[in-house]
Amino acid sequence: MKFPQDYPPEFILYCDEAGDPGRKRTTASDWFIVSGLLVRSCHKSDLTEWVKEIREPLPKQSGSTDLHFNKLKPHMRARASGYLGTKPVRCFTILSHKANMQGYRNKRVEERYEWKDYQSDGSHTINPRNQWFHNWLLKVLLERVTAFCAHISIREHGAPRTVEIHIANKGGFSLPSFKAYLDIDHLQRNAQSGILGRYVDPRVLSPSQIFIEPARQVPGLQLADTVCGSFLRAVDLRRFGDCDTTYAENLARVMAAHPEREGMRENRVCDFGVMAWPRPLWKAKLATEQTKIFRQFGYDESWLARPGPNSAGR
Repeated sequence: MKFPQDYPPEFILYCDEAGDPGRKRTTASDWFIVSGLLVRSCHKSDLTEWVKEIREPLPKQSGSTDLHFNKLKPHMRARASGYLGTKPVRCFTILSHKANMQGYRNKRVEERYEWKDYQSDGSHTINPRNQWFHNWLLKVLLERVTAFCAHISIREHGAPRTVEIHIANKGGFSLPSFKAYLDIDHLQRNAQSGILGRYVDPRVLSPSQIFIEPARQVPGLQLADTVCGSFLRAVDLRRFGDCDTTYAENLARVMAAHPEREGMRENRVCDFGVMAWPRPLWKAKLATEQTKIFRQFGYDESWLARPGPNSAGR
């Protein structure tokens, strides 16, 4: 009998972030966004050409061959998001309004696992305590990605197939720390003791298939940056002065839909391909302009309107 790990990865996920994980409002962004671009392994070789085609109108004398969404002019941001929205990919994004996370603490994880990374020789490095927040959002993303990959591969092959994961190397992020976080999730899954009741599917994810790399060297990470940047532009009113939903709307066709909601009346992308925190979203007290993109992806009044005294919240 063959196990999922006996096969080459069926999928590849590229993960990037926008904003910053610090939870003080004095930082540049009110939001921290983690996004993933999922492709079939057979399309890995196409990613370099996709980035090249997006960049084609840019001046050749710049000397750069990579793609940075937030450095692009508006017409090029529209080009990048519009182009990606036509490709055989599925995208996931987790949008966290940081002001509403200041009171949230997972002390078991933060204090026990996030303060020190121990090496095989007994030495350790000290990590910022707020890395647990980044790890947590990335895990929430992987809960959805692995559920999606497991469902699709079982439907097509009769058994789960694995996903290979590439994470953009950003300051303050520790891969050993994140893998330790996933170990905790696995233990909680076995004991069914997780706070939110959702877990990463271990049938399709192996820690040995998680890598951290510089985004400038990996086209898939640059395309994941396009997903992050598109949604950041749609919600971060304080940073940009307005909410431009054009770029996120360009990605509507490729945002992942919940595979088990097929045939249901509810929007399958809401809270799956596009997931917002806090829950429900009315706790964020967003401006009307900021709610437009959430409505676009199926968030209705039960998410966005604070319930009255005689109604039950979500």
